[in-house]
Amino acid sequence: MTRPWENQPWFELYRLAVLETDQTKLPDRLQAAKTAIKERLTELGNMHDIPEMGALRNALTVLQWLEKHET
Repeated sequence: MTRPWENQPWFELYRLAVLETDQTKLPDRLQAAKTAIKERLTELGNMHDIPEMGALRNALTVLQWLEKHET
């Protein structure tokens, strides 16, 4: 089952960052995904009750964890 936000550009960048195995590419992937997510959060504004908002917040949390634990 595909969730509606899986068709959003931010989700593809997030997916690429999470799946990146090349440590030299990871910082750029993380930054691109974080930027896209923050832009989407701005677009959605005050629509806190839509499921995509939760997905965006969760994705940011995962990216921040990956960034903190880069090797």
